[in-house]
Amino acid sequence: MDVLGRIWRVVRTNIDNFITELEDPEILLEETLESMQDNLSSLRQGVAAAIATQKRTERKIQAYQTRINQWQARAEMSLVNGDQAGAKMALVQKKFYQDSSKKLAIQLQEQKPIIDNLKHQVRLLENQISEAKLKKDIYVARARSAIATEKIAQLNSDLTGNSFQTKLARAEEKVLELEARSELMIQSQLDPLQQKFDTLEQEQEVNQQLNQLKQKYLAKQAKLTQNLAPQPNQQSGSAPSSQSSEINKLLSEIESI
Repeated sequence: MDVLGRIWRVVRTNIDNFITELEDPEILLEETLESMQDNLSSLRQGVAAAIATQKRTERKIQAYQTRINQWQARAEMSLVNGDQAGAKMALVQKKFYQDSSKKLAIQLQEQKPIIDNLKHQVRLLENQISEAKLKKDIYVARARSAIATEKIAQLNSDLTGNSFQTKLARAEEKVLELEARSELMIQSQLDPLQQKFDTLEQEQEVNQQLNQLKQKYLAKQAKLTQNLAPQPNQQSGSAPSSQSSEINKLLSEIESI
């Protein structure tokens, strides 16, 4: 009986399927261990039933031996009493129980190696289950590591792919747009202040031009005044009327500034 061998082949097949088909390792191992536990439970029940049968056979052999001894004693008693026929009948009954006891002994002898083998397989299966439980965490950790590595590789592929670069460019455009809108809002809030400074700068420029114009007129006035000064051969108070008119016009322009 190679029950353990068949069970372990099933376990190894499931593990191979897990490796080749990339099934969920935790679920697969849990199912495998559950199957092994079920097989172990069935095997233990079979061993218990075989042992119970063995015990019953042993008790029957003991009971038959008691009956053999009883019929032997009856045969002897009948012979002592001169009852040869009774002694013969007692010996017939004794032989019946002897034959039955021998058959049971043969069955018991045949059952013993089967039971021993079942007990051995139970111990082996228990050891295999313990080993599988210990290796379960290792297999799960390796599977999770492989899955994580695959996901990282996929992520790296996505990050370096055209799709991600396109999305990144769109995100950059969106950020630039948001920054431009934010800057525009700030500028709109600062416009009154900017206008104030612009006005001050314009006034300063106008005042500068005004001062330059005044300087020009003052220089022109000084020149005219010099030209109108009395000459040694000229009588005082006889300035030409055209020059006086020009002076009056210049003075009016200066006063109006």
